[in-house]
Amino acid sequence: MTPRSAACICPMASSYAAFERSNYEAQRSLSTTCSVSGTTAEQGHNAAVRRRVLHGRRCSRGRPAATRFEPITVCTSTLGDLNTIRIATWNLEWATQRTANWPAIERRLEEVDADVVVLTEMTVGTAVRWPHVIDAGTHLDICAGGKRKVAIVSKLPLTLVDPVGSPDLPPANFLAVDVHVPNGEQIRLIAIVVRWAERRRYIQHFPAALDANLAPRTIVAGDFNHQHPATSGLALELEEILRSRGLSVHTAGSHPELGDERGLIDHIASTPDLPLAGPPLIWPRCDPHYRGGQKEVTDHAGSAVDFVM
Repeated sequence: MTPRSAACICPMASSYAAFERSNYEAQRSLSTTCSVSGTTAEQGHNAAVRRRVLHGRRCSRGRPAATRFEPITVCTSTLGDLNTIRIATWNLEWATQRTANWPAIERRLEEVDADVVVLTEMTVGTAVRWPHVIDAGTHLDICAGGKRKVAIVSKLPLTLVDPVGSPDLPPANFLAVDVHVPNGEQIRLIAIVVRWAERRRYIQHFPAALDANLAPRTIVAGDFNHQHPATSGLALELEEILRSRGLSVHTAGSHPELGDERGLIDHIASTPDLPLAGPPLIWPRCDPHYRGGQKEVTDHAGSAVDFVM
């Protein structure tokens, strides 16, 4: 967990992320006695950063896009001297280290440089770069072999809390852990996949699973399989379940980063005792570095949120 500027995906992001990673372990040991104001050498960093926003026509998985996504860089202000933790979520659509889209996925994850990532529809080989990994296990009919419907990968230590949620939920689609942050505190992270084929069953039994695991400083992240804010149906039921328990969906709304792609369905919500450090970071399904931006890297856009510690 390191002090951050505003969320960014940009041409300079790779070098910025590499700088952060090279200092990560040293800062983590220094930060164990820090308050929110912090004492690490990076605290004084207040330089402007740039954010890439991708606009354009929707790309497809099998045919060229009407208009290719082109990168546009705009300046954003920094967040100042804050300690933050970045939580991200992305559905990898069962990519492996051998699939053609893996270099694009790996590059994007490096640019986002999250401290903790909820990966959905992932394979175990794609988590090898992370020092801490916990997944929800396998199920013969859903995710056999090396497939996992949901996993949490992290730079920070994790403790398993609940790999089931409720016996009535679709199996292997729920995971709760505690994330141990450098100041000695912990965050409860609940990772979910509202399985599309069983979404009514999931939403019906999700309240019991959530109530059994809800704690101070809780984040719920993953594949919600619905756009938010919602106006009707199961999506609205899911939103009401979260809202009635004090959780706000920080990634709701429209996102110019997606161009005219379909809306975001991979979301991050939290309890009010985790203040935000800035707007969410959203990345589209298409990437100009992958097949000229004419095909989706995965069938999901991704999201990340910075929380103040």
